[in-house]
Amino acid sequence: MIMSTYPSKQSVSAQHQQGAVLIVALVLLTVLTFIAVTALNTSSMEEKMAGNTQESHRSFQTAETGLANTFADSGLFVLTEDAGLAGCAADAGTQLNLNDIGDYSADGVVCTTFIMWTQPPRGSGYSATSFSAAHFEMVSTGTTDSQATTILNAGAFQIAPGGG
Repeated sequence: MIMSTYPSKQSVSAQHQQGAVLIVALVLLTVLTFIAVTALNTSSMEEKMAGNTQESHRSFQTAETGLANTFADSGLFVLTEDAGLAGCAADAGTQLNLNDIGDYSADGVVCTTFIMWTQPPRGSGYSATSFSAAHFEMVSTGTTDSQATTILNAGAFQIAPGGG
């Protein structure tokens, strides 16, 4: 009986296929790892963006609260042009400070400044000879602990007897 020392074709092709499977598996593992790292980075970035949006909304709500509190306190509408306070406009104004608003400890400042006297608006029911409208400018700033800041500008007028 004669034995052949050459390997058969079947055993040679089986050896080559086993090596190819290993290379394909490593490539797939590398691709899956890259996808997982990219998804992790994307999630982290989206979490930061959501946090920044939340802080922006908090500072906006603080500034809005400051305006609402200003409208609720008629003593902040001073009808003289020289009612300046430190922290407000250099020429005139009254200041309302808000500290630790809400659960997120935001702070706010509202400066109210008298601008000018005019006649009451048409259709308001007030006589232009007996009443005047005092115009005010309000600047409300809301700031959170993370230094997110919103500045809101608003205007208002107040009807007063007589004129300026």
